[in-house]
Amino acid sequence: MLKGSGLLTPKKRWIWLPVTCYLIEHPSGLYLVDTGWHCDISPRGTFDKKAETRELGWMLTNINDGVLPLGAAIDEQLAAIGYKPSDIDCVLLTHLDCDHANGLKHVADARRIIASRADMDFAMNGNITHRIRYKSRWWKDVNLELVDWNGEEGPAHHSFDLLDDGSITMINQPGHSDGLCCVRVRNNATGRYIILAGDGGYARKSWREMITSGVVDDKRTQERSLRWLHGEDMKDECIDIPAHTTAM
Repeated sequence: MLKGSGLLTPKKRWIWLPVTCYLIEHPSGLYLVDTGWHCDISPRGTFDKKAETRELGWMLTNINDGVLPLGAAIDEQLAAIGYKPSDIDCVLLTHLDCDHANGLKHVADARRIIASRADMDFAMNGNITHRIRYKSRWWKDVNLELVDWNGEEGPAHHSFDLLDDGSITMINQPGHSDGLCCVRVRNNATGRYIILAGDGGYARKSWREMITSGVVDDKRTQERSLRWLHGEDMKDECIDIPAHTTAM
């Protein structure tokens, strides 16, 4: 865990990765996967160590830098394509880490916001590492609904079928955190799908070379999740598996 935190790695060897959110325009409505950063992390749109420390805490800031350019907050990006947060039928959180859930308050007016109960239980279990990693104020005063598994898909045989038709399914891929999910978006007419990997793997190289993430709760469990992602990646029906980056 210490090695994975980056504290032992010189800053000159750190790399910047994009933080991703995805809007699904589905026949039944609009669905947003993850929320990215809140604008408080970069009030002027540039890297701001003091602002980041206020938002994330000193320890988390020292292992996880973030920048949100002006106009790039999730509500601003939605506005740029003609949507308001209240237009969103459901926000799906792959998990509760800062770069996925910190921007929740920007979309608090969405009709529904969900995360797996397993991930909330994991985040709030009192473990000292988790007290550094998660801040409940990110979702305080947000109407966050915790969902239980209603299916048995994926490496852990835990999944949540959002619309009861298999078109949008949260699939548990534990290791990075207990309740971490990817989101499979499937065209039921063709059977083809994409998998939005969350932090199940940071890049295609992760599951093709079995490279676990720096922050990992259970390495063996994450290896099993990576093997599952690799198997999905090899299927003809799988169009792509976007992660933090597909460049590697």
